[in-house]
Amino acid sequence: GGQRVLRLNPTYRLLGPPPLPPPTLVELDRSRWELLASSPQAEWAVDGDPDTAWTTGHEQPKGSFFRIRFAESQPVARVSMLTNPLGHFPMRFKLRGKPLGGESDWVDLPFDLRQSYDDFFRALLHRPREATLDIDLDGRPLTVLQIKVTEDDSFRMPWSMAELRVYRDAGSSSTRQDR
Repeated sequence: GGQRVLRLNPTYRLLGPPPLPPPTLVELDRSRWELLASSPQAEWAVDGDPDTAWTTGHEQPKGSFFRIRFAESQPVARVSMLTNPLGHFPMRFKLRGKPLGGESDWVDLPFDLRQSYDDFFRALLHRPREATLDIDLDGRPLTVLQIKVTEDDSFRMPWSMAELRVYRDAGSSSTRQDR
């Protein structure tokens, strides 16, 4: 039926456990976020209950998105998506943000997609129920953060998030904020 089997060399780097998160990451408070998504129940991705999940439905078409408006500008260093229990992750996506003072202008946020996927697949192998797709960013202050699907998924797989968490890096001088 077109299926293929791949035998990995035991020394292949993806067989080891994923790296631990940096100890300086601090989760941002989700209680004051304004959410908007291309599908209903966006709040299920931030309700603290991994048994509920926001999803795009039957597939993840181009243009599907999940957006957070922060109550105040936040230095975003990591976005973490828990895919359990469904295991549906975004396939072709980008992160965009609106920096402080740039309310009308979206900027693409650079990140290492390959590294994010490699670490995610390692997490699926070693701890599938807690596997997160982690995207590390440069810590620039943002007022809005958006995850957006850029192409139709040829596998017709939905995108689901049981929990979405966003972090700042308290150890970086460029992301420290006086509170």
